[in-house]
Amino acid sequence: MARRPAPLSRAALIDAARVELGRRGLRGARVEDITAACGLSKGAFYLHFPSKESLFGALVRRFERALDACFKSRRTRTEAFLAEGPITPRDVEQVSPRYKLLLELEEGEDERTLEVMWEYRDVVAVLISGAQGTPFEGTLWKAVEREAARVANEFRAQQAQGICRTDVPPEVFGAMMVGTYLLLAHRLCRMRAKPDLRSWARSLQALAHQGSIPPPSTFSIPVGTKSKSAPSKARRTQTRPSPRSSP
Repeated sequence: MARRPAPLSRAALIDAARVELGRRGLRGARVEDITAACGLSKGAFYLHFPSKESLFGALVRRFERALDACFKSRRTRTEAFLAEGPITPRDVEQVSPRYKLLLELEEGEDERTLEVMWEYRDVVAVLISGAQGTPFEGTLWKAVEREAARVANEFRAQQAQGICRTDVPPEVFGAMMVGTYLLLAHRLCRMRAKPDLRSWARSLQALAHQGSIPPPSTFSIPVGTKSKSAPSKARRTQTRPSPRSSP
């Protein structure tokens, strides 16, 4: 009768493999080192996985599912928010209470994504610099390009609504946002202590929104409203957040 793999053994192998893969990369990691680290035999390993590549593939799929859940959460919550009414240029200009709620929603979703990056920082490390010459060599870059295109499309839609500046190509904005996330993920890979991810999310929001807000002159003045005297130089240089899409 064939021996049935034990679920606890599988979990122990995955935990040990994450450490070993983070140290040596996919090509350098050895099955015997993984099994020795968790006190199991090579036979036990092959009851669960046909190869170390198969084990790492399971980790990558788990990471991808976690990221997809983040993207789905952001999309679902944003669509539900906007279903109650659109964000207008006036909301952006006046930083209305409703607009602040949208910013809080975006910040929370950024923090959620950063939490996933932290949880799977060992997998990200291998995808960034330890998967050369393996079937996973281009996995990360395909995901980056896909997400950059999504952010660019959403930014383009916001430009059409008049709530984001139009002098920035959407492709540049998408590459900037996703590239920033990738660099932060790389930084997380090298950190032992967990940083204040909420503060990171807040900083991401501030930089993204302040850079994407339309210049004050592009906001339309309601018909019949007399223009006020020009604001002081200090006031003119102030920036306000503007909605944007994150990875």
